[in-house]
Order: sequence, then structure tokens, then C-alpha cells
Amino acid sequence: MATTKPQKSVAVRTAEELVHALGLSMADTAELEFRSELIVALAKIKQRPLFASLVYGCARHNASAAD
Repeated sequence: MATTKPQKSVAVRTAEELVHALGLSMADTAELEFRSELIVALAKIKQRPLFASLVYGCARHNASAAD
């Protein structure tokens, strides 16, 4: 019967620490940081009232045009 090894938890706070813990390259660090910043920026844009009204307004307009 096979036994499993207990899993070891690793806590990281930065992209650089994560890349080091995973054994990836420094180029991967830059990519992870870029993606993280992009996601934060997109989330901020999505929270803006104007963005929501434009997106949902277009969706309603397209739905009524299809009728």
C-alpha cells in the first residue's frame, strides 16, 4: 500500500518569492508581476460606474435590437 508524504505549506508575499519557491526564472517573475498589475487595473476599471453603464447599456441595446 502506497503512503503519501505530508504536504509542506509555503507562504510567499511577492511574485519574486513565489517564483523562487516554484523554481522558475526571473523572466517569470516579471510576467507574474505584469499580470498581477494588469488584473488589478482591470478590476479598478470594472468597478467604475461609467464602465458598468456602458457594458450593461450595450447589452440591453443589443438584446432589444435582436427582437
